[in-house]
Amino acid sequence: MLIDDYLPTYDVSNTYAVTVNDIASKVYPIVRKMDISDADVTMFLFQLRGIASKCGGGQEFDLDSLLKMGFVILEEKTNHELVLGLIGKPWTPDGCLVDFNAEEFKDFDRPGYAKIAWNFSVKSAGTGICQLATETRIQCTDEESRWKFGIYWFFVSSLSGLTRKEILRVLKSQAEKVVIEVNESLLSLASWLSGPG
Repeated sequence: MLIDDYLPTYDVSNTYAVTVNDIASKVYPIVRKMDISDADVTMFLFQLRGIASKCGGGQEFDLDSLLKMGFVILEEKTNHELVLGLIGKPWTPDGCLVDFNAEEFKDFDRPGYAKIAWNFSVKSAGTGICQLATETRIQCTDEESRWKFGIYWFFVSSLSGLTRKEILRVLKSQAEKVVIEVNESLLSLASWLSGPG
């Protein structure tokens, strides 16, 4: 996994997965767009922290919005995995986000911060289906930040898990909606070609 290259050791890790009724090469573009506007709980929590307004506050919240929020694309393997990174102090009101590029992520060790790697991966799970998974890893840069993050995580870990699961459900729904729409179009075309009677 690409995420292993960026955060092989970590203090916290959470992984969630869903099965999607389509092949990985068709699901990945939906993951890459990352339109999570319909993730109601996630968007509500973003609004509470003022994140949605910082990202433009429009109707659509997608990968570009996450990048405006401070995430950086660390690496991508098309149709397989997308890894995002974030560096900051999530236990503070504004997050104290660090401006960095992908090459700087691995070696960042400034005391008082947390490094976050967040991936989405797709892999075949059988004929016509795939597994869509997401993993979040957090590594703190020193004992003080680890202690502060531990207190913060005690209160928000359940909400974090809830948002990850919701995002997966939204992406799964979008992928399977495309499959249904394509199938319906094919049925309509077949019906038209067969003609009346």
